[in-house]
Amino acid sequence: MAENKNEDKWVKAVEELFCDGKLKSHQCKVYNKDRQSNNTDEKCGCQRLVRHHSFDGDELKVKPTNEDWTVEEHTEPLKALIYRSTTPAKFLRCSCENKKDIETLYKLMGSVCGKPKLIISVYGGHKYFTMDEAIEKEFMDSMAEAAITSGTWIITSGLNNGAAKLIGEGVDRLRALESRRENIPFRFDDKDTHSLETNHTHFLLLDDGKYRSEQEEFRKIINYPKEMQRSDFVTYACSLEQCYGVTILIEGGTNPCLAILNDIQCKRPVVFVQGSGKMADIIASLMDLTERNEYSPVRSVLSKRLSVGLI
Repeated sequence: MAENKNEDKWVKAVEELFCDGKLKSHQCKVYNKDRQSNNTDEKCGCQRLVRHHSFDGDELKVKPTNEDWTVEEHTEPLKALIYRSTTPAKFLRCSCENKKDIETLYKLMGSVCGKPKLIISVYGGHKYFTMDEAIEKEFMDSMAEAAITSGTWIITSGLNNGAAKLIGEGVDRLRALESRRENIPFRFDDKDTHSLETNHTHFLLLDDGKYRSEQEEFRKIINYPKEMQRSDFVTYACSLEQCYGVTILIEGGTNPCLAILNDIQCKRPVVFVQGSGKMADIIASLMDLTERNEYSPVRSVLSKRLSVGLI
């Protein structure tokens, strides 16, 4: 009965916001679903693969570039939202193009999950990344403990790989231990790394498009990575509620850089997991050198050259 009430709450909230015109969804019409491409990796101006388009009408004759593609000119709104309320996860496909959409998504999540006290946003973790076993276990256990704490939201990519998968596995293991049952089948799937991670509770599937951040440092940039939507979501939540936001970078490449920079400028604590690899290791090492005021051999050589030049 409790689960049915929870499902009804999700469906009701989504339908009300859709009827009010606050939730919407678009699909790109530059290519249609019947389009054949010799290059399987060919992308549309919307940054989606050509072969992944679902538009069933006549595609546009003029193909815009990445810079020229706009939501207004090259998409059409869907007449109905795609959403579902299942056990245990809730799904919603919608657009997220500006700050108003961020506010709507927060209102939706707050209405079904309650107001957050802590939001942990986890970036990074390539689908094939590996790290030290002890660090991995500590990360999984810590995130699982946070996940079951009242008032805590953990935001990830939601995919069955990388950091999102580790967090999901940690939550599932902790749930099994707390129930004190034997021979519990863990729901792990190492093969399907492109599917959604089964231990997450809510999935917001955002349409491909050009998201425009309200953060002053990033307004002029047209192509926003999906990480900026998440960063602005946390920023908005923390400005509205007595909520504490924390950002965690595990491994990580170039994509999360803008979001990490934004979070630092918002004076949000950022944790770099040293030992996880790539960007997290680089930044953690630089922080360690700065804290101890030590110089690497390369910096020492450069320092001597500068000193000689100044003399």
